[in-house]
Amino acid sequence: MTSATTRRDLQQSLLEGIALQSRQVIAVIERAANIGNVLSVDGGLSASDYFLQFFSDVTNKIIRRAGSTELTAYGCASLAAHPIIPVSGMTQDTYYHPSINEREVASRVDRYEMAMQAAIELGGRTM
Repeated sequence: MTSATTRRDLQQSLLEGIALQSRQVIAVIERAANIGNVLSVDGGLSASDYFLQFFSDVTNKIIRRAGSTELTAYGCASLAAHPIIPVSGMTQDTYYHPSINEREVASRVDRYEMAMQAAIELGGRTM
């Protein structure tokens, strides 16, 4: 970070950090089970096109954002209303496909790991 670092830079680094940390979790899960090539997402972060594209790129997975970003609430409403009132409002799903090559992914992962190591080392220092 420098004095030129903007709010947008911080937001971008946060989203990229979440995607890269999630990539590590997915790698651990894939050692135990085949999770396929498509990951479905919903919730607050799924509203960010930038996050979903970056997530697709670093995981080399197709990311499926459901027509509703709040599927838990939608499911509860559907169950509560069924069979009295049909619940509508779902829109079309959106898909994000990996758009960068493996070398670029490796570069991004390397930068992330270096930054994490630097943060760990900095956290161990006393001032």
